Amino acid sequence: MKSKKIFAMLTAAALCLTVSSCGGNESEQVPETAAAETTAEGKKIIKLTAYGMNSDYKTAVNDFNKTNDEYEIEVTDNFSLEKSDALTLLNLEIISGNAPDIISTYGLPMESYAEKGLLADFYDFIDNDPEMSREDFLENIFKACEINGGLYENITYFYLNIISGKQSIAGEMQGRTSDDFIGLAEKYPDKKFMDWQFTKDYTFGFFMMRGWESFVDKDTGKCDFCNERFYRILKFSNTFPDKVDQSYQFEPNWRRNEADDLRNEKTLFASYGMSAIVSDFYSLRKLEDQVFGERAAVIGYPYAEGNGAIINVDNFYSVFENSPVKEGAWEFLRYFYTDEYQKELIFNSDAFPVKRSALEFAAEDAKKGFYQSYLNDYSDAFSPNTDEDNQRIIDLVEGAACRRDDTSENFVYNIILEEAEMYFSGQRHVEETAEIIQNRVQNYLDENR
Repeated sequence: MKSKKIFAMLTAAALCLTVSSCGGNESEQVPETAAAETTAEGKKIIKLTAYGMNSDYKTAVNDFNKTNDEYEIEVTDNFSLEKSDALTLLNLEIISGNAPDIISTYGLPMESYAEKGLLADFYDFIDNDPEMSREDFLENIFKACEINGGLYENITYFYLNIISGKQSIAGEMQGRTSDDFIGLAEKYPDKKFMDWQFTKDYTFGFFMMRGWESFVDKDTGKCDFCNERFYRILKFSNTFPDKVDQSYQFEPNWRRNEADDLRNEKTLFASYGMSAIVSDFYSLRKLEDQVFGERAAVIGYPYAEGNGAIINVDNFYSVFENSPVKEGAWEFLRYFYTDEYQKELIFNSDAFPVKRSALEFAAEDAKKGFYQSYLNDYSDAFSPNTDEDNQRIIDLVEGAACRRDDTSENFVYNIILEEAEMYFSGQRHVEETAEIIQNRVQNYLDENR
């Protein structure tokens, strides 16, 4: 806890020093950086700092350096460092005006950096590129990743996390509340709610991952946790076990057993396990064929915007606004938006491309009819998708509006989970727990307005 506070102080100090004043001066300035360094051959150096670089980017860097006559990328990979140490180092580099040109976004306080004007807007890059336009991409995916209307990461692919169940039980409606989920659980008390991971705190975290925002009015800065809806979530979560039964994972064919429980209606919803991800045009058919044995209800997470599906993006990259080689940085990163790379994603990753033309290409490819099974006792071959099958996936993708957040850095979320533990351990009753959460969250909101 002490190291976390020290890191938070360092981060705040670093961010404070990146502007002209800490006192709310509107004329905030991005720190200046020295002119670009050059190689012995006269190429401008693009400094790229990663926190674990995947093979696609390693290959792209090598290809770029071999073929580009003006720029050369110099990579520093801080994967060996603790995340907090890597961030502290980055903040010190920003303060000294020696920040890299490109940085992996893993663990960055993106909102703070963007609001301080430290990061370049990828919308500007796309708008000024004669071979691209915003209309080429999935608008809802980019929008979900925006910060105050700007796009500060090179989001190039994604997949969806979903909650699903048999349509005959769960119905067709997308976008559910906590009352919807708890109501179905109470309607079928003989059935398990979800998979083996659901303990008291895990269940509560499931409802609060996006649900905490429904108790906070961001416009007025007021919150309301002292109400029956919040009490009901706490009470329902408290009906689950205290700890995970670890032995379940060591049972032979546990994935098959989990799927059978869903098919045989012993379990209501499929969640974080094998059937939680939609990443290709076969995903729903696999779920229905191998798990439910009937039409799936894709109902999403409680209180998540849009259709309730969560947009999951991995470790991407940002460009610093004051980089002297911004144009070169974009020249490198634009490759990941080209038709070549976006179409390769379909065959080389379990993810959707962000480019519309590549998504349409993937839909056509799904009509060829092949996929890899994720349950060993099923055939790997699969019949071709129909246009209707493809449209279900497209509708699901285009209806997603909620990006998965790093809840570990969310102060309000952590307050709620911390205080709920006192209720789950029997040290407080529901109303007292809600009142303490109410006071702590309201104080935090007041201090940060």
